[in-house]
Amino acid sequence: MAAIKTFALRHPKTGYRKLTYTMLDQDIVAASESAVYRVLREADLLSRWKRSARSSGEYSFRPTGPNQQWHSDVSAPQQAA
Repeated sequence: MAAIKTFALRHPKTGYRKLTYTMLDQDIVAASESAVYRVLREADLLSRWKRSARSSGEYSFRPTGPNQQWHSDVSAPQQAA
């Protein structure tokens, strides 16, 4: 458990699945994904997704020349009646 915690602290942005296989590859700990998850959860070391900031509603990018911004429409085409 101590080796898992130490390794996780050295790699703070790595998820538990990747940590599991990296530790296996480096012969540090041979543990299952669920065991690594449990140890990290109990130690409050799970890396969480950072939520993005809410949009202010204003569009701030102003292109100053051609081909600086592209848009596409991916909606389904309308069927003719």
